[in-house]
Amino acid sequence: MDYSKHLIIFFNSQIPDTISALYRDRTKLEYLARRLIEKLELPKYALSGDNLIKMALILLKARENIPVIICGDAGCGKSSLITYLARNVYEI
Repeated sequence: MDYSKHLIIFFNSQIPDTISALYRDRTKLEYLARRLIEKLELPKYALSGDNLIKMALILLKARENIPVIICGDAGCGKSSLITYLARNVYEI
């Protein structure tokens, strides 16, 4: 059991200038993240806390026009991630 008290901050891109604090309880993290975005009616994905943080960092860097390099094995979902962010977050 992980008893750490680390704080995870989630930047909600749908509500400008807001953040949500999520404590590191792995059993509740996905539930809390889904509750934050349930009004968006997005398709359900398996999101880990690590992936949520990475997505938040990508969004923050993109907003500030800082280049982001997405790398991974063939077929791991790089293009799907960019498509998802562009369509559902930036509404491109």
